[in-house]
Amino acid sequence: MEELQSPAKRMRAEQVSFEDARRSLREVRERPERFSPATTVLGYVLPTVGLGAMRHATVPAVVGYAVLGAGVGLLRLFGDRLPAARTALPVVAAILVTAASLRWAGPLLHEDPTVLYVPPLIAFLPGAALPRAPSNSPPGRPCRAWRGRPGR
Repeated sequence: MEELQSPAKRMRAEQVSFEDARRSLREVRERPERFSPATTVLGYVLPTVGLGAMRHATVPAVVGYAVLGAGVGLLRLFGDRLPAARTALPVVAAILVTAASLRWAGPLLHEDPTVLYVPPLIAFLPGAALPRAPSNSPPGRPCRAWRGRPGR
């Protein structure tokens, strides 16, 4: 009795014609979206609010986390519609979230911008980009996200 193989193993074991590969890719592209746009945005809002509330749980801060999380979710939807923009999306997200945090964190929270910009970027950026994204702190004031890190 022959074992059932995954399609990837089967493709490695035998040659796949170009037409079969093209048909498989077309089928994948034509599948309906897995989640609705509202679910995608909510999927970024909830972790952002949760991560932020662990650090600074005031009503204005939670509202700020929700707004930034929704912005990141909308950016993700935009990136899904324009595949050419996917490469630049993490950079754009880091710039927009950091700019919004710098503009509103002081008046809204009377805190450093790191209180606002770290949670939405954790939910969005790939792991390797996170430490490099918004690490420009004012001179003489290290970024709060890096405090307690060994070697710093």
